[in-house]
Amino acid sequence: MNNVNIVDGKADFGGAIYASGSTLILNDCNFSNNIATTNGGVFYLSQSTTLTATNCKFLNNKATAQYNPYGGAFYVTSSTLNFISCTFDKNEAAYGSAVYAMGSDFSAKNSNFTYNKGQQVGTLYLYSSNVFIDNSLFENNTSKVSSLNSVLLQQLHLLIVLLL
Repeated sequence: MNNVNIVDGKADFGGAIYASGSTLILNDCNFSNNIATTNGGVFYLSQSTTLTATNCKFLNNKATAQYNPYGGAFYVTSSTLNFISCTFDKNEAAYGSAVYAMGSDFSAKNSNFTYNKGQQVGTLYLYSSNVFIDNSLFENNTSKVSSLNSVLLQQLHLLIVLLL
């Protein structure tokens, strides 16, 4: 998908897109004000789905399940996420206000995560996943559990590249 805007989408799983066993390539796309009434405010991805997003914006999306919504923008299981020069701003969920991923590969390069709000766990909740973060900004993200404002990493392989 190139230059696509999805605004005000609403669904039970993935407010804009539900994908399973797929390959998705996004360039210069905008996703805003989407709502999942369970998990994945914009995307719900499972079963070996691969998503690569370049220069995309994920703004003001929410997962709103009554009990413990996961993934304000992304809810991902057993899949691969690659973000290059993307922006995540003002997304909300109880766990992983920008991204919740379990048993997945997660990569963020030159991306910004700002003003995302997690009711329990902040911006990224990455469980049993492989993680690569390079030259990305995490700023002004919040959660009720103050020590978990930006990233919760559990049972994973992690590589973070810091360039000073």
